[in-house]
Amino acid sequence: MGAIGAVLGVVGGIVQGVGAMQAHQAEAEAHDYNAAVADRNAGIIRQQTAVTIANQRDADVREMASIRGMFANMGLSFTGSATDLTFDTLKEKELGVESIGYRGRLAEIEQLDKAASERMGASSQRDAAPLSLVAGILSGVSSGIDSYSRMA
Repeated sequence: MGAIGAVLGVVGGIVQGVGAMQAHQAEAEAHDYNAAVADRNAGIIRQQTAVTIANQRDADVREMASIRGMFANMGLSFTGSATDLTFDTLKEKELGVESIGYRGRLAEIEQLDKAASERMGASSQRDAAPLSLVAGILSGVSSGIDSYSRMA
């Protein structure tokens, strides 16, 4: 009976080690997937930011043309205060565009950082996988030796 216990202890340790290794490999694959999603999200954010900036600049050009037309309709020349007001408005509009770009870049960086963190997690899980296999096997061998020594 002791020999069977020893063999079962070794086999159980091997099975435990293989299971732990597979769990670490599955975790690594999940981290890889999450990293790929974060990379994709960063690209989408970059594209969305570029489109939002382009749309905002188009809207700003239309608004500036409208302001200029308004001055012309009132019979004001586009000099002096009218020019100052227009340039002030233009500067404010450009600050708004830069703000859009800044917020987009921060969101993109957040996703890139998440991707890097996920890749580190995947690497750690891959490193742990063979160690967990060895630990399980050693535990099983130890259990088998203990069972075998009790029978003697």
